[in-house]
Amino acid sequence: MATAVNFQLKGNSAKQDKGLVQEITATARVEGMTSTDSGWVTEALSATGLPASGSSLVLASGETLYLEGRNPSLIDGERTSATVQLSYKRRDGSSSETGGVPVLEGGTALKQIRTQKDRNGAPITVSHLWPDDSKATYPDGTPKAGTTEEVNAELDVMVPMSTLSGEIIVQTSTPGAISQNNAGHLNSATWQGGAARTWMCTAVTFRLLDNTTTPPLYSMRFNFEYDDQTWDNDTTAVFIDPQTGQVPLIDAGDLPLPNGKEVVKVEYFPTTDFNQDF
Repeated sequence: MATAVNFQLKGNSAKQDKGLVQEITATARVEGMTSTDSGWVTEALSATGLPASGSSLVLASGETLYLEGRNPSLIDGERTSATVQLSYKRRDGSSSETGGVPVLEGGTALKQIRTQKDRNGAPITVSHLWPDDSKATYPDGTPKAGTTEEVNAELDVMVPMSTLSGEIIVQTSTPGAISQNNAGHLNSATWQGGAARTWMCTAVTFRLLDNTTTPPLYSMRFNFEYDDQTWDNDTTAVFIDPQTGQVPLIDAGDLPLPNGKEVVKVEYFPTTDFNQDF
């Protein structure tokens, strides 16, 4: 029976970044193999005493690394012995599988948008007093002379847009369902300094880490984007006069909007609590 007899302190290496050990490479020696063909690979990887894929290595500093790669090689001139290179790597994620806090990354940049509303959600309007001798007319043929006409105005403004991304480690058989239950959702409670409905999960991707566990282990990356006016500001319905194509004059007493009449914010996007994982 093939057996992993020892771990060589030879040709081993480690990588540290930002004060944390990120990777360790170790070598195990396997002896007692009997295969004479390609079966040696399976025999080497199933050797007694060889760490299983996905097993953990806890350092004296408390850091935990996980076995993600096992690469066997026959020893030249020997048929019964092999070496297996073991690659342990740190997983920057959260969840019950790791008990850690995810490492988030991101930033803030300016984005140009065109808007017809001010910061309070009120329509931006401009007006013009037509002179008494004006020959202009309204769409219905009514003369504009001596009247004040109000129309919507548009502005091109720069607004700050913050983004965040991070990974969590999840043991699941349905990573697709998790992605669907988060992408397009808003934060239901205060998160990362933003009030409810200001952060949106804009994308979720996943990759398999270990299929030897039950259920399999996945790394899932989540992307988030912040809107300080809440994402409901992008789903605001505004009354447009079907005859003039303009927003009617709104009484100052109804500001700030929405007032549930001319302007209504539709809470279109569902919510979830991002604090559970991040």
